[in-house]
Amino acid sequence: MNKLMDILVNVLAVMFCEAGNWIIIIVAVINAAFCFWTKRAIKRADDMFNPKSDKVNGVSARMQWSPEEISKLKDMRKRLVIKYAWYANITAIFPLLGILGTVAALVTYSDVTMMENFMVALSTTLLGVLCAIFFKGIDAVLSGPMDVIIDNADYVIQDYERKEAQE
Repeated sequence: MNKLMDILVNVLAVMFCEAGNWIIIIVAVINAAFCFWTKRAIKRADDMFNPKSDKVNGVSARMQWSPEEISKLKDMRKRLVIKYAWYANITAIFPLLGILGTVAALVTYSDVTMMENFMVALSTTLLGVLCAIFFKGIDAVLSGPMDVIIDNADYVIQDYERKEAQE
C-alpha cells in the first residue's frame, strides 16, 4: 500500500511540475474573466440605481420601485454575489497553487536534476504570489462599489417587502 501511495504522489507531482506554471496561467485567465464579469455586473447595478438621466440632471435615485424592478434587482444582486464570490475564491487559490508547485517539485523522483526541480519550485511560487497580489489589488477596487450596491439593493428590497407586508 505504501508503494502504491508513493507512485501516486510521484505521478501527481511530476504532472504538476510539468504543467504547474501553465495551470496557474490558465487559472489567472479564468479569474480575469470573472473580474471582467463582476465589473460589468457592478456597472449594470449602478445604472439600475442611478439611471443616466439621474446622473446627468444631478437627481438622486428613484424612490419607487415596481414589482418587476424588484425582481430584476433580486436577480442582479444574486448574480453579482455569485460572480464576486467566484472571483474572490479563485484569487485565494493562487498562493496555494504556488505552494503546491513548490511541494510537487521537491517530492518529485525523476531523472531531472535537483536544480531543475528547485527552479520549478521557485517559478510556481513566484507566479502564484504575483497573481495573488495582482488580483487582490483589483479586489480592493471592486469590493467597495460592490458592497455599496449590495447594501443599497438589500435596503430597497427590504423596504419594498416591508411596504408590501403592511398593505
